[in-house]
Amino acid sequence: PNTVLTAAHCVAKGPFTENGRVLATREVRVGTQDLTQGGGIYRIEAVVVHQGYKPGSQKDDIALLRIAPKRTAIAQKPIL
Repeated sequence: PNTVLTAAHCVAKGPFTENGRVLATREVRVGTQDLTQGGGIYRIEAVVVHQGYKPGSQKDDIALLRIAPKRTAIAQKPIL
């Protein structure tokens, strides 16, 4: 899987690369509930924020991230 569902308020602000669709300095940790360890680290290749999202509102606060391994990543399992 190369798509992550997240809240728009987490990714709607940059810094973005020149094309404005890739978060330049953020990463995603997949496969753990601990933000500091475990799982695999992925870079963000593209961001799609719901077109109806408005900062400060909970309505339409959703986004999709296309990710790719930053380095060799172990196979991940969904957190149930």
